[in-house]
Amino acid sequence: IAGITTHPDQLEKLIEVSKNIKGVTEIINYVIVKK
Repeated sequence: IAGITTHPDQLEKLIEVSKNIKGVTEIINYVIVKK
């Protein structure tokens, strides 16, 4: 997964995809770590 914070629209799509794969929690944790 790359370009997490490049575009908000991509982030929303990525969150939806993550729900189908592993769950949004990992993505949220990743974004928090990036900040």
